Amino acid sequence: MIEIPSQEAVADALSRHWDIAPEAVSPWKSPRIFRIEGCGIARIGFPRDGLTSVQLVELVDRLHAAGCPVPAIIPTSNGDLSITLGQKTLSVEQELPGDGCSSADLDILFDVGRTLGKLYSVMYEFEHMPGQILPLDDWIDLTLRKAETWAAERHHDEYVRAFRSQVRNNHRNFRVRFGLVHGDVRAPNVLRHGQSLGLIDFNCKYDPQLSDIGKIRNKWLMGSDKRHGRPLTPLEIADVLKGYHQTRPLTKNEVDSFPVVWAVNQAWRLAQDLRILERHDVGPVTNWPISEQMSDLPQAIKMGEEILQVASIDPIEF
Repeated sequence: MIEIPSQEAVADALSRHWDIAPEAVSPWKSPRIFRIEGCGIARIGFPRDGLTSVQLVELVDRLHAAGCPVPAIIPTSNGDLSITLGQKTLSVEQELPGDGCSSADLDILFDVGRTLGKLYSVMYEFEHMPGQILPLDDWIDLTLRKAETWAAERHHDEYVRAFRSQVRNNHRNFRVRFGLVHGDVRAPNVLRHGQSLGLIDFNCKYDPQLSDIGKIRNKWLMGSDKRHGRPLTPLEIADVLKGYHQTRPLTKNEVDSFPVVWAVNQAWRLAQDLRILERHDVGPVTNWPISEQMSDLPQAIKMGEEILQVASIDPIEF
């Protein structure tokens, strides 16, 4: 486990590299995020899925420079985007206006998709981990192996195996756009300010770029308003997909492969949810029908087809 610096150590670094008074620094939403009065927030960053912590800060800076609704990075007094703390970084970013979304903010799902599409077009070109057109076979096998291992901890692996048997060779041969994705698209990480949206808390992964839509079913409202948290419906997910297509038009391969990409991500997400319920006290979320969703996993490709039909996507030639 990577040790997180203390508030005193962070305040000292901010004082030396950003000329920020130590008394302006206070803890915020997590042990690795600190509020800076009158400035923004300081963030401790970690390496993610092949990107160094320095490169992750560079990515957010690149997205902001491209006009994406992400925080602006405030450079040090020497003009650096961050300082290194071992494998970690310390960076300072302007706080985006608005509040994290909740179960009351389901009318913005189309705009969430549009925003993701814009971000992922830029992230696909990020030089430290550029996007590629790749077949799905290795990703399917690796993702389902993880899902089966995790599901076995709660004796639900039979459903992953039943789903795996439905994955056909033509699913594996689809070639789609792999690239960096946000990795943690859920309501609290999407800030709403009037008609504008902003995204924070990147947890980047290198996946098929439709993967975040595949994980959004449960993740969108988990940890938001626990009294009203629930899985999204196919109609709501179709709104995200339609918005994404508007700014990141889908290829025919991506449209044809969406049901299996969706289903594989369901297996991964549900197995991960089972691990969360096993290891942590997450209150009312434990009442969510995760086990029932696992038993429905063999129907996940059909749900993906339903989402695609509702979204009515007209693919581009690629």
